[in-house]
Amino acid sequence: MVDYQPYIDRVDAYVTGRPGTVIVAFLLVTGLFALGVGSVSTSAGTQQFTEDVPAQEALDQVNAKFTPTFGSGGGSTQLIQRSENVLSRPAMLRMLEVQERMRERPGMRVESTSSAAAIVARQLDPGAETPAAQQRAIEGATDGEIQQAVRAADESNPRFRGLLSEDFDRGSASASATIGVVSHDVPEAGGGSAGQGGSSPLTPIQEEAAAIADAVGGDIRVFGAGVISSEFAAVINDTLAIVVPAAVLLITLFLGVAYRDLADLLLGVVALLMALVWTLGFMGLAGIPFSQVLIAVPPLLLAVGIDFGIHAVNRYREEREEGYGIDESMSRTTDQVLVAFFIVTGTTVIGFGANLVSELPPIRQFGIVAAVGIVFTFAVF
Repeated sequence: MVDYQPYIDRVDAYVTGRPGTVIVAFLLVTGLFALGVGSVSTSAGTQQFTEDVPAQEALDQVNAKFTPTFGSGGGSTQLIQRSENVLSRPAMLRMLEVQERMRERPGMRVESTSSAAAIVARQLDPGAETPAAQQRAIEGATDGEIQQAVRAADESNPRFRGLLSEDFDRGSASASATIGVVSHDVPEAGGGSAGQGGSSPLTPIQEEAAAIADAVGGDIRVFGAGVISSEFAAVINDTLAIVVPAAVLLITLFLGVAYRDLADLLLGVVALLMALVWTLGFMGLAGIPFSQVLIAVPPLLLAVGIDFGIHAVNRYREEREEGYGIDESMSRTTDQVLVAFFIVTGTTVIGFGANLVSELPPIRQFGIVAAVGIVFTFAVF
């Protein structure tokens, strides 16, 4: 049987004999990890679950071999328009105006545009190839000519009806919704992973497109890979902004009831926050992005930390009530709880470490961060 008492005695002697050194060391480590907190990035979407997966690697190889060498990178922005009649003159002019303004801005790298309004305009003027020319064609036509052009577009262009809602009425030349597409020459946005990752080169483009649509007016909404990526990242940030403060508040209230002592309460809260800083700092220094899966880690560490804190503080109080001094009470507390804490930490780390065998990177990262966070929590408490 292993005699662990000498090791515990060494820890006791160091902690009780050099409390100032221990505090300074922990503050320095906290400062080091605090530098890494600012480097933590977010990773959202579904692409993170396909990285390093054999099937995804095979698909990437197929795309690399069979995609035209000099083809455009792809990436598109969808303009979803709703109105009483999106085939009316004002509605079509708004759609074309949005597409023209996007086309005029070099930073948006517009390669081509398409919409039901553009098809109708080319029925009126076959030479109208740009949104600006198409606007002029619609502005110069009468209402009767526009309705006739809508019917002609439905007859001659099979894509026309696909751009309109199912309530399209050919007789009255009306529909309640339509979609316009703006294609971008953004190589990084092409391929099957567009819109699946937590960041997309289309995000700033589509944010600018949304501003243009708002300025033009009408019910035109921007959608695409960049919007999806932005929403995924916002979900992570919003969840953290709600979960962590709520958990800290509830834990603070619970500790206040359990400790009934301001000093012990502050000590417990500071220790919990320190464990979080260490863990997030480790993620930043190790280059592990914060994903949806890792949202569960902060509450998990808070839950484990509060258990450690309550056991340690209550044991220390019991020793003090027995008449022992501060150093002796700390030493006896360590003797009582250190082995139990070590066993709990070890078994928990082994449990989370089992995630390392997963083929999915986010699951492996969850195992690493959770295991390291538990070790940090043990070290702090």
